[in-house]
Amino acid sequence: MTLPVQVEEHKYNEVPNGTGFSPYFLSLGLFVGALIATLVVPTRGSTVSEASGWNRFVSKTLAFTLMSAVQSLLASWLVLYGLGLNVQSVPLFLLFSFVTSLSFMYIIQALVTWLENPGRFLAILMLIFQLTTSAGTFPLELIPNWLKVFNPWLPMTYSVTGYKAVISSGQFGVAWDQIGILCIFAVIGLGGTLTYFLMHRTREVEDVSGEVVLHM
Repeated sequence: MTLPVQVEEHKYNEVPNGTGFSPYFLSLGLFVGALIATLVVPTRGSTVSEASGWNRFVSKTLAFTLMSAVQSLLASWLVLYGLGLNVQSVPLFLLFSFVTSLSFMYIIQALVTWLENPGRFLAILMLIFQLTTSAGTFPLELIPNWLKVFNPWLPMTYSVTGYKAVISSGQFGVAWDQIGILCIFAVIGLGGTLTYFLMHRTREVEDVSGEVVLHM
């Protein structure tokens, strides 16, 4: 008996079970970690009464940069050696994780610096839209057309694409392209935070009791 249809299967960049979701969950974890970091480190106040807006910007940014490095290293170590994830290039994977973490951190830092809790709410809304439009769990073609508009404007789109290249396909040129775009998001976030500190000459100083005192 001859079958009317014969299927020939060719696998390109075959991905083991579970590995395909790693770009999505890594991006999700780094974004949530950045959001939690703003609950640990105050985004505006300073314990130094003489601190200028520039000094506060530098100190806060350095703190969040350090937290970005720590969380990206922890996440990378967990998936590489805890879960046994195989990647095409470990150094590039580590670099990409750091840039992704930094981009998310600076964006959320800007939102929370300007708006505080409403900024965190906007970050959560951003996360919700990214979970749907980043093409991390299913193809972009399957979502409604009105949601596709958000795809190129959200950073997780590029983190998921870059992680796919570093982990599975080995298309390092694609990964470097995504690093460049994520750096643009990071610069925008830094610019927003710097603008706040330069515009607000009033300094918020945290005293020993945790209360905030305003100094002109």
